[in-house]
Amino acid sequence: MELVYLWIENYKNIEKQGFTFSPRFDCKYDPETNILEINEKKDYVNIFPDNINVTAIVGKNGAGKSNLLHLIIGSFYNNHKNWRKIKNSLLVFKNDSKFIIYHLYNNTDKSIRVSCNNFEYILRNYLDDNLKKVYYLLIDFSISQPNIYNSSNYKKFYSLEPSRFYKTSGGGSIYSKIEPSSFDSNMKVNLIYFYWYLFKYNLIEILEDFNLPFLKQLKCFSKKNIGKVVKEKYFKHLKELKAKVLGFDFEKMENFNEINCFKRIIDLEELNENDFNYLEDLLIFLDIELVNANSDLYFYKMSTGQQYLLSYFGLLLRYYVSKYKNDSFKNAIVLIDEVESALHPQWQKNFLFYILNFINKLKLNDFFKQIIIATHSPFILSDMPKENIIFMKDGKNVSDGVDIETFGGNIHTLLTHGFFMEDGLMGEYAKEKINEVINYIRVKKGEKNLQTSIKDDKEAEFIINCIGEPFLKEKLKEIFFGTLSELDILKKRKEELEKRIRELENVKSK
Repeated sequence: MELVYLWIENYKNIEKQGFTFSPRFDCKYDPETNILEINEKKDYVNIFPDNINVTAIVGKNGAGKSNLLHLIIGSFYNNHKNWRKIKNSLLVFKNDSKFIIYHLYNNTDKSIRVSCNNFEYILRNYLDDNLKKVYYLLIDFSISQPNIYNSSNYKKFYSLEPSRFYKTSGGGSIYSKIEPSSFDSNMKVNLIYFYWYLFKYNLIEILEDFNLPFLKQLKCFSKKNIGKVVKEKYFKHLKELKAKVLGFDFEKMENFNEINCFKRIIDLEELNENDFNYLEDLLIFLDIELVNANSDLYFYKMSTGQQYLLSYFGLLLRYYVSKYKNDSFKNAIVLIDEVESALHPQWQKNFLFYILNFINKLKLNDFFKQIIIATHSPFILSDMPKENIIFMKDGKNVSDGVDIETFGGNIHTLLTHGFFMEDGLMGEYAKEKINEVINYIRVKKGEKNLQTSIKDDKEAEFIINCIGEPFLKEKLKEIFFGTLSELDILKKRKEELEKRIRELENVKSK
């Protein structure tokens, strides 16, 4: 199924707003008349790979992007007795040739009237089995994550990744939402799964296609130096499960000290799917690295951006195998929050290309049919037609009022558009210092009651010479030198000539 439209009366900072996630349709809900209109755009052309719909949500911090993503999952799961306080949400899904419309948390007696041309539709005021055919994967690498995952439904119908609700390896509490050892463990498992899958299905050429490092082995170095309580808890947990993972048989061990990982090396091809049931727990207290046998390239030596990019691939493969092949989910909706986190601008520019080609090359688009991305990055938006973008401001969908063509757009042009940078592109600190220089010049000309921290001509000139924007620099120079006396100008010219003489003498002496 594909999420086509969402309307919400109230959730956090979003109030009485509708959002269309499929550019193939034009949707509008009027809460006053209770009429939902769905019109197909006959001239719509999908530029993305077959069976994949991509939508971006863009807006400043606080615009409501993350709230919208959490609302999609929160409408269905981990919302017992509506503790999220979602008021009247309306969600429209497209299932083959039929619309399925859910009107949830409805506190009105009005019946929704639907107009959708020749399409069939089903109207529900309750959840049904259709939703159990859709898996929701929310990927969020930002530091702050919502508490939507601590429930019995977690990983059954949806998952927030990378998982961060683990037993902590230190501190006063046993549990922590964000903890380095558990996060590192989760990231490594994603990468291990990625490389394991490529070897298992003979898809190693993917590494060359995306210029990714070749890692083929796991090397166990030592036990991590973490708290005794946590070690014992994890050991007991693995022993109770009778876990056999990476050659460690926990059923036969009595305590943590019996674990011997000296020079243990395992080829990724030796792993089986059962190993992944225990790997995250094992990596909490054992220092195990992904390595290349022919070099010193280890996981921990990769940049954070490389780790994140490979983790994206690993996550997609993990849920493809576990949810599509094993659990018979018909498809997944992938939601990515803050997609640009830790990615260099070059990788931001390539991200959508990488993900779509990865899904396409590995033939995963029978499962991952919809991707919804929340972002600030103009590099991501340059790959998206305007019709595939939801523009948000202060909790409102302002897409109709944004006059910009994003697809193939110049990054600088996108940035200079008022929606992204209302106050221009210059850093605020630089802007403040330049304004102080301007005030200093105005004071020299006799104006009063102006504030500036510039102490003298030397400091003012230094700041002017630091300015990178050529027109602004030259204009300020012209004004600044206009305030100097003839003697000051001659002294300055003398200094410049003496400096040039020294430079030429140094060249001659070499």
